[in-house]
Amino acid sequence: MRRVLWFGLFLGVLGVAWPPTVPARLGETLEECRKRYGAPAYIEDKTAARDGKRYYWEKGAFKLAVMFGADGRAWMMVYTPLQKDQQLSEPLVTRILEANSQGREWSGLSDGDTRLAVREDGGVAQWNTPRNTLLVMSREGRQQAETGRGATHDTADDAASSR
Repeated sequence: MRRVLWFGLFLGVLGVAWPPTVPARLGETLEECRKRYGAPAYIEDKTAARDGKRYYWEKGAFKLAVMFGADGRAWMMVYTPLQKDQQLSEPLVTRILEANSQGREWSGLSDGDTRLAVREDGGVAQWNTPRNTLLVMSREGRQQAETGRGATHDTADDAASSR
């Protein structure tokens, strides 16, 4: 669970204005992400670290890092502003959570610098306000992270700071 929490710290992305369309969603395929955002800005191969490939899009004012599971569906997304002076806002984070609900309810965001929300099926979101990142992870991604077969603290660090 600690890995999941740290991983979430690095996802507190969006702050000012994401493009008019709702951000990519958990469960989308690579092809669906390409239709929404175009070709990835770059791809990192973290297979040696057991994290697989990370796809990065830079759209509008934000960077989006996405990892896809063996089923080809997005299980982890990290949202980060491209500019240091852009901040995520609660309305924007709420909008992203709604887009990533997959028909399930999120608990309310907790208070504090690291704000957590849990989806009724076990998905997790973590908004790290000091780092200005938002992590959104499906139940499957959370299970992978907790068992060490997926994203880790280092994964979130890498996703938030790449390029």
